This record gives sequence, structure tokens and C-alpha cells, in this order.
Amino acid sequence: MKKLIFSFLLCPFLLFSQEQQNTEDIVKDEKYNKGFFNLTKVSYTKVTSLEQELSGPGIGSGTVDLETDGTNAFALQTINGYFLNPYLSLGLGISLEGFISPTINTFPVFADVRVYFVDDYSSPFVFGNYGALMRLGEEFKRGNMFAVGAGYKFTVGKERRTALVTDISYSGRKMSMTDDSLKDSDNVLTTGGISIGIGVVF
Repeated sequence: MKKLIFSFLLCPFLLFSQEQQNTEDIVKDEKYNKGFFNLTKVSYTKVTSLEQELSGPGIGSGTVDLETDGTNAFALQTINGYFLNPYLSLGLGISLEGFISPTINTFPVFADVRVYFVDDYSSPFVFGNYGALMRLGEEFKRGNMFAVGAGYKFTVGKERRTALVTDISYSGRKMSMTDDSLKDSDNVLTTGGISIGIGVVF
């Protein structure tokens, strides 16, 4: 697991180094919308809903709405993907994610789909993520995640050699606090919130 995390996090820096060394020979599309790419970003999530589903013999089942004041999350995310064409990309991503109040650390592994509206240096886009939550501690046993959102890709500098993205999304996490699956667990925590992010495309 540690090797996997290290490899994904190191990938953007290796790609950047390779591009710098081969600047004169690169045929990479300068609009950052062809071939392989890496997107590395940081994000902040304000949790707006936090629910705990409990069930058991003699108590039935029910959902408790938990307080969300002070509940937020910070994440470092990297996605390796490929542009099928200038308007559509598919990728695989991982993230290091930490929630505050309650304290929960997660390691999402997810599929990434992005649709761009313009074949140009700058373009609005929409995206979707779906995947599993891996554990970094003992706060939960298993879970899944999703995110849907929109953003804007643009290049900066006179030579347009740096591409950035900003985005806003709605994201959710569902975690079993027991060894049972999400379907069978008698203690499930569900979060939802608004996320904002900024990243660099390599």
C-alpha cells in the first residue's frame, strides 16, 4: 500500500522532469487535451450533511442527523489518465483525505471521467468520480465515495506551459463502522458536502 501511494504521488514530478528534459523533442499537445496526463490538486470540503444509520435487535433501525459545525475535510489528490479525444478523458485517481470533527482519515481509490466543452487552451468541463475508500486507520472498516462537479481548465504564462484547473463539486462518503459490508452493517456513517479544488495538469 505504501509503495502504491508513493508511486502515484511521485508520478507528476517524474512527468514534469521528463517534459523539461525533452522540451525540444516533445510533440505533446500544448492545449493539454491529448494523450496521457496527470492532474494533481488540493481540495477543501465543507461537510453539509452527516448521518449515522444504526440498527440492532430490540432497537430497530434509524438515522441520526449529526452536528456539522466545524466538520470539514482537506485532501491531496492525483489522477493519471488519458484523453480519448480533446473532449473526453478517463483516469484512475487516489487521494489522501482527512476529516476534522469527527477525525477520519481515508484513502480513496476512484475512477475519473471528464468531459470538456472546448478544444482550446482554456475550457469549462464537468467530471464525475466513483470508487472505494481504503483505510489509513481504524476509524472505519470499509466504504465508498463519489463526486460530481464542474470546473475550468486554463493555461498561464506567455508560453502557456503551465495548465491549471479549478473546480467545485458535491461529494459524498459512505463508511461502515463494522466489519460487515455497507449493505449489512448496523452502523453506517454517511457524509455529503461542497468541495472546491485547485490543481496542476502535467
